[in-house]
Amino acid sequence: MLAAHEPQDTPAVGADSQEPSTRTFVSDMCRRGLLDVAASINVEEELHVNRFTVLAVAASIWGLSGGFTFAAEHEVRMLNKGPEGQPMQFDPAFIKIEPGDSVKFIATDKGHNSESILEMIPETAEVWKGKINEEIVVTFDVEGIYGYKCMPHFGLGMVGIIQVGDSTENLDSAETAKLPGRAKTRMAELIAQVSSDGAEGDGAGAAD
Repeated sequence: MLAAHEPQDTPAVGADSQEPSTRTFVSDMCRRGLLDVAASINVEEELHVNRFTVLAVAASIWGLSGGFTFAAEHEVRMLNKGPEGQPMQFDPAFIKIEPGDSVKFIATDKGHNSESILEMIPETAEVWKGKINEEIVVTFDVEGIYGYKCMPHFGLGMVGIIQVGDSTENLDSAETAKLPGRAKTRMAELIAQVSSDGAEGDGAGAAD
């Protein structure tokens, strides 16, 4: 007698092949989602770290530089003829700058120099004296009025004024300084441009 066999369920066609694929797909999607979240967290943390680093460096620079206030360098040309045709001129002949700024005297034409007039600078300021045809850079740390000249053409009126900051404490001594020939008249014209409240010029220099 034949042994009886219990009927076995016949799996649906393709069921075994589809189930693993579905589970793999879902698992892969979950894995990718977690990775994306992790990556986002890492990027966000990195951005926060970078922002913090940039702010820290900026704060340090701010403190060292006194609030990002940087000194400027201005230029004054030494000319045989000024922009309005005047002979033997500094251009600009009057300039207003801030303490700590520098002025570069450029020997555009030959035969000139730049040197301070001793009676026309602040008491604690340093004098300067450039050689003939020499391009020099002078830094001005003390506020006040600075008169200067071209020595070979002093009597012809080749003089200039630099106002550093708003202080005019030495203006009286500058006005009473003894100057030769045309230098006295020319200097009076430049002193008239001096301002005690910062209204004249903007620190970038004012052409005569």
